[in-house]
Amino acid sequence: MKSLITFLIAMIVATPDYKPNMKEGLIIIGDSRTRDMEEVTKGISHEHVFFIAEDGQGYQWFVNKAQGKANDIIRSHGEIENWIILINLGINDITNLSSYKKEYIRLHKEEWRGHHIYVTAINPVVPELCTSVSNFNIYQFNEKMEEIEEAGIPFINITFFVEEHMNTKDGLHFDGETSIKIYEKYLKFLLRHLSDSLYIMH
Repeated sequence: MKSLITFLIAMIVATPDYKPNMKEGLIIIGDSRTRDMEEVTKGISHEHVFFIAEDGQGYQWFVNKAQGKANDIIRSHGEIENWIILINLGINDITNLSSYKKEYIRLHKEEWRGHHIYVTAINPVVPELCTSVSNFNIYQFNEKMEEIEEAGIPFINITFFVEEHMNTKDGLHFDGETSIKIYEKYLKFLLRHLSDSLYIMH
């Protein structure tokens, strides 16, 4: 746990000469918003941060492709002992809410047991520019998805922060500055949650 906290601190402050101790890794899974995040964080991201993202994807892709890719990354990096898996999906198939919840809980109890799984809320859109999904449906999805915390899976909801800092041209995809802010906000949540967990353990 302490090594994960050190790992996250190094990423947040973007220490240029920090070298991983070969024990921690972060996998971020998502759709086009996550792909955009991957592109703009290349210069500040850590060599043990792995992105799995494809445009327009959702539950079926997560089950049929993304999980396999995540498992391949984990297997190919046997030197990494502690994994954080951050999942940011749902905006392309909000109606699959129940399927997402069941699969996250299954992974938490079975295949990814022992890893630190986190699920993020769907971030909002600008309704005047984006008509493919409404913020009403997004917030309903998030409210129900938050119930996975009862199964022991932390839920990261930074929607109010995103509303205040969102810059977008199409109402759906964020500009580079916004994507970096969201990335950093996720890292800070992970750091705070793991630090709190360590304190409780003591």
